[in-house]
Amino acid sequence: PNPPFSFSVPLALQYSPISSRPVGGSKSAPKGGKLDIRNTGAPLVDLSSGEFDSSTLQGRSLLVKMEVRKENRNIRDNHRRLLAEKFELKRNLYKALVRDPTLPQEMRELHAYKLAKLPRNSSFTRVRNRCVFTGRPRGVYQLFRMSRLVFRSLASQGLLEGIRKASW
Repeated sequence: PNPPFSFSVPLALQYSPISSRPVGGSKSAPKGGKLDIRNTGAPLVDLSSGEFDSSTLQGRSLLVKMEVRKENRNIRDNHRRLLAEKFELKRNLYKALVRDPTLPQEMRELHAYKLAKLPRNSSFTRVRNRCVFTGRPRGVYQLFRMSRLVFRSLASQGLLEGIRKASW
């Protein structure tokens, strides 16, 4: 059955889930957990190409510097998502072996050591949903991957298809 409301998400805001694991600690995750989504917004400043020079920021305004910081945050978060996806199976295997009471203590300690040697950023706990426009970590609507502030601004300007202010 179709929901009583419908809206279409612009192509730039669509996402692909990589896992149904909760994001963040258990205190912040609601019952059932949040979907872990890739934060793949196209960066405004391409840091991967060799053309970007940080010395050019010296004379620029604070706004440009903040933009680069925001992009760095989103790039870091995306890197954490990729690492968490890569090491998920290994991490879960080590955890299961450490918690298994039927195994000898030495084997459990060995796997606990291996678990501790995995990169810190390979844990899903380190992943944070961020706004793709501002990099804001709080108040992010998961479906749109944007903060409540950006969502309200874009919706009031009519830039989000199918979204309109409620009136009854």
